[in-house]
Amino acid sequence: MHYVVIAHDHDDEAARQRRIEVRPEHMERCERSVAAGTLVFAVALLDDDERMIGSAMVVDLHGIWGRIDITRGRVGPWFPLPEAGA
Repeated sequence: MHYVVIAHDHDDEAARQRRIEVRPEHMERCERSVAAGTLVFAVALLDDDERMIGSAMVVDLHGIWGRIDITRGRVGPWFPLPEAGA
């Protein structure tokens, strides 16, 4: 089943710099998802000055689920996350 995911960037002053810093890893993840068939296509969300402010994606998440919800979350400190690129 196809799902549309719309993700908006934060709007603080450092948001654009964070986007630039993670872009290489982000693009690698996109390439892997396209190759795996889960990312059908994606577009950049732009502001009036054509600066990126988020992403819209169509993903194919076929499987056993009757419903998929995507929501914000935060990992607790007792679950260390792997380093970027690990």
